Amino acid sequence: MAPIKIKLAKDFEMMETRMRRLMENMFGPWSGPSTSAAATFHPAADIYETPQALIIRMELAGLTKADIALTLHRQELVVNGRRRFPPTEPVQRFHRLEIEYGSFERRFHFPRAVDEARTEAEYTNGILIIRVPWRQASPPQQITIREED
Repeated sequence: MAPIKIKLAKDFEMMETRMRRLMENMFGPWSGPSTSAAATFHPAADIYETPQALIIRMELAGLTKADIALTLHRQELVVNGRRRFPPTEPVQRFHRLEIEYGSFERRFHFPRAVDEARTEAEYTNGILIIRVPWRQASPPQQITIREED
């Protein structure tokens, strides 16, 4: 008969990590102020390409438009914001906490040049849709050669 391996240490480690994350989301970090602006959750995103643009759809349920910031510079888009724990009456006991709260930041790097001026974003029913058009290649230009005397 083969011996039974018990992974209690690893299971307790995983449980401690999950509990620490939940408590930090509700009450802030346990170990004092954070030295980095690390995100506390990672919202899901779908990214797909069309012939005209790159489309990013992010699931941001529970946020308002004011909770979300978008920055586009050259070939990088940064989406960040904060999902806050909803204000309710005093909580006596939590039975389950599965929704992640806190700050987030997602960075998207584009494989080719994009048109920053024509980029559009729309937020409806908890879904943020960002359309980043590809930059159109400029037509070849004829260059005149001058002759010096």
